[in-house]
Amino acid sequence: MRVRVPLAAPHLYDMHTPEQIEVLQGHYLSCRRLLEVGLVAETFAQKAFEEAIGGVLREDAWKPTHISYAAAHAAIKGDQKLQRAHGVIPGRLDRYVRTMSILKSPIKEFDAWWNFFLQNDRTVILTRSEHSSGVAYKESELILLPEPEHQLFTSSGYSFKLRKKKEILWIENHLMKLSS
Repeated sequence: MRVRVPLAAPHLYDMHTPEQIEVLQGHYLSCRRLLEVGLVAETFAQKAFEEAIGGVLREDAWKPTHISYAAAHAAIKGDQKLQRAHGVIPGRLDRYVRTMSILKSPIKEFDAWWNFFLQNDRTVILTRSEHSSGVAYKESELILLPEPEHQLFTSSGYSFKLRKKKEILWIENHLMKLSS
């Protein structure tokens, strides 16, 4: 039997078995407990929680919604020094803040913390220098990427896919449309 759990982005693993929900909820509660008893530092609980969830989300983890113009031009030139950043658009949470709010707030049921995690797992692709600058961006200063169902800029381990015939082609076409 499969249970439908409503998600912020419907395509993101919106079907979990009761056993999967039980295991994910148990992981959430275990990470909370590690913090409560002071067995590990916050960063270790954060990483443990995020690594497991990233494994469940696979290619949909750290989903980019925007790319900076500098990163778009760097990608076209083949520059591999691009990074995804959480929290660089006002109103979006930094990874640490997001995860600690899940692990330190009152206990929630699976669907509540899962949806919160997904809503706040959206990133922006930046150059390394932009990422380390600490600058906040308005959405109007960035290029909006295609919706997740297009399966572009998906996660690939700790990075994201930047294929010539898919993501690079999309960037080139988008920039060409903007310039004409």
